Amino acid sequence: MADCKSSPVDLLFMVDASEKGQENWNLMTTFIKSVVSQFSIGAGDTRVGMITFSDRAQVRIKLNEYYTVEEFTNAIVNPSFYGGEYINISV
Repeated sequence: MADCKSSPVDLLFMVDASEKGQENWNLMTTFIKSVVSQFSIGAGDTRVGMITFSDRAQVRIKLNEYYTVEEFTNAIVNPSFYGGEYINISV
């Protein structure tokens, strides 16, 4: 992942927000934080977003919403991202 800091990409995470996903929320956010920290986040650099899914999919963080690793990682710990009871959508 050494070249990631010099190659801008659009990085979109799809995260399980069902009841089962809530049980693993800390594990998922820890993983996402470790991945995002390998990139240079910014308007002209890598853009990061998040979609949650359970009984429906929702865009939680748009690709142009946060422009630093710290802003993004602070945003993903928001428990309001928890969604429905089941995973019953087709992704």
